[in-house]
Amino acid sequence: MSSDEVVIMSESQQSNIHVVDKSSTSTDKLTVLFAGDIMLDRHIRRSVNTLGIENFKESYIRDLIEQNKNYDLVIANLEGPITDEKSLTVTEDNKLTQAMHFTFDPVHSGAILKALNIDAVSLANNHTDNFYYAGFTSTMKYLEGFGIMSFGNPYNSTKEKISDIICVKGVCIALIGYNQFTTENDGSIIAKEIKNLIYKKEKGEIDFIFVMPHYGEEYEKSPSERQVIMSREWIDAGADAVIGAHSHVVGDIEDYRGSKIFYSLGNYIFDQWFTPDVRVGMQVPITLTKDTITRDGKTQIVRNLEYDDLLYTYISRDKIIER
Repeated sequence: MSSDEVVIMSESQQSNIHVVDKSSTSTDKLTVLFAGDIMLDRHIRRSVNTLGIENFKESYIRDLIEQNKNYDLVIANLEGPITDEKSLTVTEDNKLTQAMHFTFDPVHSGAILKALNIDAVSLANNHTDNFYYAGFTSTMKYLEGFGIMSFGNPYNSTKEKISDIICVKGVCIALIGYNQFTTENDGSIIAKEIKNLIYKKEKGEIDFIFVMPHYGEEYEKSPSERQVIMSREWIDAGADAVIGAHSHVVGDIEDYRGSKIFYSLGNYIFDQWFTPDVRVGMQVPITLTKDTITRDGKTQIVRNLEYDDLLYTYISRDKIIER
């Protein structure tokens, strides 16, 4: 999707959004793909260093590049900061270390994310501030330069963006990020954000609300009691779906009050291979439609969310392929 087809609404602009079509009848349709964790340091960085960025894209993520061309909007979780700092996980002679603090190369990150057609990423996770607040702000700066929207923050701070709105092809969606692994991690923060967005939805400024939480236990497919309670609370508050990350494995899917909760999509671009479960990632394709109908001088908006067949990828040391 070209950048001129996307309207990203900053916090200061959100109150000015107006999406109601004045024609007597109109239908807007948007295809969206939600993907899991993207981590571009460690083995991924070393592979890019060895192959070069163009060969890496061709040999490692070619299937995903082709797949993502089919969607108007692609959204994922960016599992680390983009900074000018030296990597702690890869030495200057391209050897791996045992470090777990990530930083992504700006040139490589821009090339990979844009090749994957990524339009928006969550920064609400436990690695975005691996290089502290400066790394977080650096990430937002680079993403803005790439033309990629970011939402959420690693602190769940209301002083930073917890949510943001992106409008494509006449449909506006709100994306909310949440990180369990920080001090201020009460799920009610997100419930309050949803309720604020519901007011915008009622005014016709947005059409759908999605929460992307980073929560749960690593390598666990089933959610904890806390995950279930929070996720249901967010649906009750008005979210259209909850689409989770963090566990590095594909998690359970729950149907709750007519809405879906995906507890974890697993890995998307990652370098974990030590069990079959961490090698599999799930992506959620959704078709969103909005019909604007005018009868007797009154305008009514009818919104519909339809899930398409789930997609799965398989991660190896050499490539990521569709299954």
